[in-house]
Amino acid sequence: MAKQEHPSFLLLGDSITQLACDPTLSGFHALLERDYIRRVDIVNRGLSGYNTTWTLQTLPRLLQDAYAHRVDPLLVTLFLGANDATPADNDQHVSITDFSANLRHILQLLRHSFPSAKLLLLTPPAISNSRTCGRTNAMAGEYAAACRAVGTNEHVPVIDLWTRTQGAECDSFFSDGLHLSAKGNVVVYEALTEAIATRWPEMTPDQLPFVFPSWFSSDPSLSGFASLLQHDYIRCVDIVNRGLSGYTTRWYLRYLDDILAYFNHRAPPLLVTLFLGANDANQDDTPFHVPLTEYTANLRTLVSRGGGPASVREVYLLDACISMRPGTALFTTTNRTEMAAPQITLHFPSFETLVDGRRIEIIELVPLYRTVVLYVICKFVYT
Repeated sequence: MAKQEHPSFLLLGDSITQLACDPTLSGFHALLERDYIRRVDIVNRGLSGYNTTWTLQTLPRLLQDAYAHRVDPLLVTLFLGANDATPADNDQHVSITDFSANLRHILQLLRHSFPSAKLLLLTPPAISNSRTCGRTNAMAGEYAAACRAVGTNEHVPVIDLWTRTQGAECDSFFSDGLHLSAKGNVVVYEALTEAIATRWPEMTPDQLPFVFPSWFSSDPSLSGFASLLQHDYIRCVDIVNRGLSGYTTRWYLRYLDDILAYFNHRAPPLLVTLFLGANDANQDDTPFHVPLTEYTANLRTLVSRGGGPASVREVYLLDACISMRPGTALFTTTNRTEMAAPQITLHFPSFETLVDGRRIEIIELVPLYRTVVLYVICKFVYT
């Protein structure tokens, strides 16, 4: 079977980009991730506090670490200048002349590293003068103009966020005069999606296929625990989401080699979570049903192939037996609740012998939500 590689977007920037993964602030990273789930990985390399000089110094290593064994990103966004535009006596300050030169050098390096990638510049946004934090809106405007000039000279499209965040609503776009509020993040998100749709319509979500076949469509409109984890671990750990809507353990096994291909030339993940079973637990007259004995065998195979002691130190297995709302298509309350109790009973001994020679510690059994959702969370500690 041919290996499949997830396409990606690479977001380069400073703290405004770093914080964009926060779903509680409608971060533009989190919103893009919602739109492109199972189509494009959104790789965030926002470095809080960095100016263009420090980014240029760090960029070769950053690109090597993130893309040494990956295909070029489809799109790279470059969103810098807010720190360069600090007062001249600040260590972060970079003159407009050097700022422009740094942007050109970064673009040249990106073109050399990713010949097929589309490049997109974003100017620094406005500064809310009622909460100045040492910067001025006028100074930010000068750096925005320099960014636009670099884009014109280098034939790279530019999103003029400085202009978009002016006016009577300026204060509402920022949480502290500099960093984006939820409303400001939506402005950036809408500008990005507008630029993609206008300049590269082939990269809009509806024009990009799912990676791996889909048995039915999903609604990725809710930023959930994956986005919250990415927010917590930004600049520490990439959260790689390989949730496949509608899949059972049987179908997941079919594509496991392609799913794991992402890590063929990368350091093994620190942690793997395996969260399957909600579809397997359908009634036996549905195409999704997987008998309990086969489900257990599939989990054993997934754990042994997806996270052995030589590669992954910890694997979490999450087992969901879900009571659905009455009348839900394909799944009904009767389908799931009739199976929930016996599955919980049967899974404990199955888990205890799931991986030979490894100690299993049952951490928690949590009733969750008003509709009955039971998670059996087991931690595999390799000894």
